[in-house]
Amino acid sequence: MKKLGIIAALVVGANVALAASLGVPWYVDTADVATGIPQSNWLSNTNKGGVVTGLVTLKSNVATTLVCSITYYSADGVDLGPAAPDNTFEIAPLSALAFRPVANDPSVAAGGIAGGQEGAQGVLVPDRPRDVDTKKNGSIVISWAGDPTDVQGQVAYFGTSRHPDQFGVASPDLVTYSYAHLLPPSV
Repeated sequence: MKKLGIIAALVVGANVALAASLGVPWYVDTADVATGIPQSNWLSNTNKGGVVTGLVTLKSNVATTLVCSITYYSADGVDLGPAAPDNTFEIAPLSALAFRPVANDPSVAAGGIAGGQEGAQGVLVPDRPRDVDTKKNGSIVISWAGDPTDVQGQVAYFGTSRHPDQFGVASPDLVTYSYAHLLPPSV
């Protein structure tokens, strides 16, 4: 009986790595790369529409590097990949990264050009595969070994458009809107 108690104490005191995940229920990312915010490709008076830059931000709450995997899904729930091992990325200890799900959009600091939205860590997050489903939207699951509270995040949208005047002609005034949603941890 004494041996059983010692084994039970060892099992209870052991470190067990649990799988955790964070879901992005929906994202849209239709802007071109390096367009900035407000999006520079909407500076033409002939452009009446609008585009959306989608950014997912992830924050590590632990003092060690987190290795994460990412899986993209279509609107119909079809697993789009990318396949392992091309689906992993790292979050540095206690840091944050932002990435565009559909575009490789490095900022100047990450070796890109002015208007890029991804920093050095964010540009390393694999993009949504578009070989099967060419859309620029869907959902995402990000997984890691650890506690559900090790990573927190948000999804943000930035859009720029021109409002038509009373005759339906695009005005020269740009309107930029943005909003974000907190991503709850897994259960």
